[in-house]
Amino acid sequence: MSHAALQRVLVRMLYDPALVRAVYRDAEAALAGVDLSPAERTWLTAADPRAYGTDPWRRARSLKALLEEFPVSAALSPGGAASLDAYFSSAAFHEAVQARRSMALSFGDWLLAEAAPRRRRRRRRRPGLRAAAAALERAFAELRRAAEPPAPEGGGLALAPGVRLLDLPAGALSIYTTLRRQLGPDPVAALLAPGFAPPTPPPLPARTEAVLIEGGEALTAELAPEGLAALLRAAPAPRATLLAAARARGAAPGEDAEILDDLIAQGLLIDRRAAPGA
Repeated sequence: MSHAALQRVLVRMLYDPALVRAVYRDAEAALAGVDLSPAERTWLTAADPRAYGTDPWRRARSLKALLEEFPVSAALSPGGAASLDAYFSSAAFHEAVQARRSMALSFGDWLLAEAAPRRRRRRRRRPGLRAAAAALERAFAELRRAAEPPAPEGGGLALAPGVRLLDLPAGALSIYTTLRRQLGPDPVAALLAPGFAPPTPPPLPARTEAVLIEGGEALTAELAPEGLAALLRAAPAPRATLLAAARARGAAPGEDAEILDDLIAQGLLIDRRAAPGA
């Protein structure tokens, strides 16, 4: 018996009428894989099913909070911002609640999956840009929550906790910045305003460019020179691996170590061997 698991199922049912119907029809099948006792499954269906729908604005409030973190992704969604309400009936939402994952990060993953081109499906408006916007805004959401990148085994150099590097279609960052500016200081109000029309950005080339994202008091995203990007892409790794990567980019012996030490000083890389408690 797990009261935590029961509580998370209750939250899911408060958000998703489809799950409510499934649980009332066959709770064991609908909740397969969830650690609930027969008695707990019975408790879920003891009340009138309409009790789960007493707050009809629950999804709308939660969607508004998510749109605040993913405004450009929403603007580029073919069905408009309101269509993203479908997230609350998705497997991604249910898995996030049941596993107690961040809803914002789960929403970002769902947006990325929705933006991915699919076979035998006509290409919609700029799927490459939709995916780029979702990747950017998910990285922002991750840094707001101070999620750390994986540490190298046995120490070595890794990206600092507040740093991410994304490879995006060339021009995507510039277009993203323009679209975000056009949404104004209250992007959610703009997205939900009557008559809001999705922007029509220019097509993106096939080549990519590296975007460096840094957290802190204010999130920043800027293009990274290819030499810097190559070193950051090599992390996490032992220091010797990054020294070799620096030499492969033309650094002379001795200069390779100076480059890595400078990246550590700038807060882009951290040395796990020097970290407290490492």
